[in-house]
Order: sequence, then C-alpha cells, then structure tokens
Amino acid sequence: MQSFTLPNWNSPEVQEATRHLQSLSAGSSRLAAFLREYFVSSLTRIAMNLILVRRLVRPGDCYLDVGSLGIEPALIKNEFPSCRVKALTYEGNRIGIGPEGFYETNDPQELGCVYIEPVDVERQRFPYEDNTFDLVTCFEVLEHLKYSPVPMMKEIKRVLKPEGHLILTTPNINSARSIIKMLCGRPPQECPYFHRSLDYGIIHPKEYTLQEVQDLFSSLGFEVAALDTVDMRQTDSIERVIVTLLSLAVALVRHLLTSATFRSGLHEKIFVVAKKGGAIVSEAPKSLFEPQFIKG
Repeated sequence: MQSFTLPNWNSPEVQEATRHLQSLSAGSSRLAAFLREYFVSSLTRIAMNLILVRRLVRPGDCYLDVGSLGIEPALIKNEFPSCRVKALTYEGNRIGIGPEGFYETNDPQELGCVYIEPVDVERQRFPYEDNTFDLVTCFEVLEHLKYSPVPMMKEIKRVLKPEGHLILTTPNINSARSIIKMLCGRPPQECPYFHRSLDYGIIHPKEYTLQEVQDLFSSLGFEVAALDTVDMRQTDSIERVIVTLLSLAVALVRHLLTSATFRSGLHEKIFVVAKKGGAIVSEAPKSLFEPQFIKG
C-alpha cells in the first residue's frame, strides 16, 4: 500500500537525504554554487520531496516535474534509469548528476541529463499527450503564478494517467509563521521581497490557504488522497508552542461558529497528493475568483 505520509523534517531519513543533497552540491560549478545558496532555506523541503517521490515512483514509470529546478528529476533519473523523466519550466535547462555532483550542460547529446523544456506553464500547452505520466510533481510553483492557477492545473490533469498521482506543495498563507509575522508588523508571505535582478524570477503574487487549495482541486475534479499542512524546515521549541496554542484557539473558534465549514492548518506548507479524478466541475473556484455580478 502506498504511503502519502511525509517524514518529519528532523527524521533520520530526511537527515540522510539532506547529506546526500549537500554532497551533490559541493562542486565548483555555477549550478553547485547556486544550489548551496538555495539549500540554506530549502534543503529539508527538497529532501522530503525526494523521499515521497521515491515512494511513489516505480521502475519504468513516466515522471514529470512541473516548474522544475531539475533537482528531483535528476536524482530520480540517476536512481531509476528505466524511468522516463521529463521536466518543464519557464527558462529551460539541462541538468544531470556526475562524479562531482549536479551539473548543467548545453549538449543535447548528453543522455544522462534531464532536459527541462522551456514552457510557460500559465499560458502554454504542455508538449505531451493525454494520460502520459504515472507521477507529476509541482513543488513550490503555484505561488509564483501571476494570473491564474487553473490553466496549469488543467494541463497537469490532462497529462496525468487515470491511476497516476500528482504531488503539489505551496506555502500556507495561514501558517503560524505568517500569523507571527503579521503580529510583528511584517508581511505574512513567505517571499514578500523583490529580487535585485529581474533575471532571478518573481516574488509570490499569491500565497494560498488550505481551503483555497481544496476548492481548486475539487472544482477541477481531482480525487484528493491527502491534503494537509506540514512543516518542511527546522522549527524551534518556541514556535512549536505557539503553533499548539494557535491550533487550540482555531479549534475553539470553529466550535463556536455554527457555519464553520472552512479548513485550517498552521504549518508552513500545504501538501497535496491527488489522482486525476473525474470531470471538471468549475474553472472558477468561488474562493479564488471574484464574483461575477449580473447587470440589471
């Protein structure tokens, strides 16, 4: 039976995966230097992603990573040579794993690399046939979309096999960290700052609540197997106490409100595992789209 439960960020399994990732980013290449900087805040999250992908992928599977940096696909291609591994993102790239760890290349003949196809996931059709992939991952992409998540999610649904799985993570705007930030007079987003370079990417135009993500998946007809919030990096004891107290307060408020149909979760990331499901119910989930007023 497949397990959709993520290990804790401080578990031995995650610690082993983080050491492996660090060893693969110890080289002198530009990519290795970028990954060492990126891993400062993302190392345990990527380790947890990798562990779950390893649990769900099988030899010979077709695997797609949407909005990819190439880390998880390169590792899966290296560990499961029989898998057909695909990836896409706005910029495109070729990433592999060699004797010195992660590397990138412009050589189209480099068979050990994952080719990350240049695709605007908000505006372009994915270059794959319907029902192609056994596993699709979409790690920390939803919050970067500038216009609407619906086109990307529809494309994921289209290329996912009926018995395949989608894994998606995105920051939780209702997390305890966000609440603490607001109480301190700071913006609640995980990434509220502009980048110095326009080449680096965009900040998070929108971060989501658990209810919004649930509505998005339900409206588009996905069959949700797991939906929760989870911490994917180190949390100190003070923060864990605050999370506990806030959880109790939220539970009390929900008990007092007779119409409390919302879902809440206070951990930093929203985590979803879903299957293709059935027909699309609506392409405009009510919690995400402004109401359309009928002119009289």
